[in-house]
Amino acid sequence: MSPLQKRVEDYAESKDLSQKEAEKQVEEKEEDREQFYNKYFKEDVSEASHYELILNSGAFSLEQFRELIFTAYKTRFGKSPHASG
Repeated sequence: MSPLQKRVEDYAESKDLSQKEAEKQVEEKEEDREQFYNKYFKEDVSEASHYELILNSGAFSLEQFRELIFTAYKTRFGKSPHASG
């Protein structure tokens, strides 16, 4: 998860869209996702208790994310995850 403005900027850049069009599409996609989960799982996707870990992707570098996720995994499962590849 990241702030709406960051999601819009990233989406606009990746799809070569204007900020206005990107914002419209991001909001539509989020609404669609919410409706899907409500319809098929009867769950509110914004309910934090449904998630083990929530990170703001606008607040950390990729390396910081890796460290946070590895630390959370090790704390939760008592061992380090195996690196793939």
